[in-house]
Amino acid sequence: MPDLMIHDVPEDALEAFEAHANRRGQSAEAAVLELIHAAAHEERLMQDLERASRAAEKVHAAVYKDPDAAARPRRRYRSVQPTPTGRRT
Repeated sequence: MPDLMIHDVPEDALEAFEAHANRRGQSAEAAVLELIHAAAHEERLMQDLERASRAAEKVHAAVYKDPDAAARPRRRYRSVQPTPTGRRT
């Protein structure tokens, strides 16, 4: 796996991130890797959604014989943040 270097991270932010990782029982490296995997997974989902949307537009254009349907701008879906599951006190 390639190395990743992040420069100019403020010391207080790095300490806070390491404390966050420790509370979760992880090393800082494991926490960063988890963030990278989550971002990559979200991007793959967005790409799949856009691909499916383009395919649906092509099918719609073919069914309804609308030659301009494929040329219209496509909607870009925003990512949705997961809902927190824990109870707040």
